[in-house]
Amino acid sequence: MALARPTERVAPAPRINETVIPVRFHEVDQMRVVHHSYYLVYMEVARFAFAARALGVTQAELDAWGVQVPVRRCECEYLHPARFGDSVRVAVYVRPRPEAALHLSYRLYREADGRLLATGRTVNVFLNREGRLLLNTPPPLRERLERALREHPEIVEG
Repeated sequence: MALARPTERVAPAPRINETVIPVRFHEVDQMRVVHHSYYLVYMEVARFAFAARALGVTQAELDAWGVQVPVRRCECEYLHPARFGDSVRVAVYVRPRPEAALHLSYRLYREADGRLLATGRTVNVFLNREGRLLLNTPPPLRERLERALREHPEIVEG
């Protein structure tokens, strides 16, 4: 499975924490239902868009700061299928936690009717250039996250 580039297929979204992704033909099985693995790709695309729009953080900046932010844990609960021809709206929410990790939750909706298709969660940790775990959230990232939470309280899971 090839991963989407973070900005690929991202349409304008109604809110700062939402991304709309059209279902492409190669993402579905012969019944035209989205394969379960693509929901994780949709969450990844939405996570990168969320970082850029809500936090003002790009992958290039993380690279310049010497910070890597790999996924440590992910989960997805499938409720209803997305199908070829649908667009999926992915809402990303921050789950504030005291430790040096980024906890996000996701709600994936069918754009046409607003039906909740899936929910998910990811935990991202912070590593330095050498791949060592950072015990504190990198200061520039922490500052941008705190600002986003103040300015956009709707991005907090609640």
